Amino acid sequence: MNSLDKETWNKEKVAEEKLQTLDKGKLNQLVKDQIDYALQQNGLTAADLKTTKTKYEELDNSDNSPQVREEALNEIGDEALNRMISALEQALAENDKSKIAEKQQDLKEFTQNQVSYRQHAVSNQQPKITQLFSQAQQALSSPDSNNNGNEDDSSFFRLNNP
Repeated sequence: MNSLDKETWNKEKVAEEKLQTLDKGKLNQLVKDQIDYALQQNGLTAADLKTTKTKYEELDNSDNSPQVREEALNEIGDEALNRMISALEQALAENDKSKIAEKQQDLKEFTQNQVSYRQHAVSNQQPKITQLFSQAQQALSSPDSNNNGNEDDSSFFRLNNP
């Protein structure tokens, strides 16, 4: 974290603490909006939250909204990453090169994103991610598979086919 990021983070923290003393309801709404935005950015809904769903739903009456935010964002990162991992595993199982390339790129972009909750999720599953990248590269470079995972039908359309 560079000094500008740290300074901004410190200012935000002070502002949140002040807002909590002045208007807890506004702070809770701000936190809920941040969680909603993260859900949207990751293609998830509040229903996808498992461990923090109740806390999220009761956020309006919470005294711990910053803590709820951190827990919910970490869960959002974990859930989004799990879905990307599953999608790449499915593409690998189908041996579909175009899907493998697409899902590998999605996962790569997720892992390179510097948002803290995404990095938290990535750090928890780094060995699995590394293994999937290796499998994807191997599948993409192997000549024995094609773009849709079906057998090669090129011999069916021979020029000398009687």
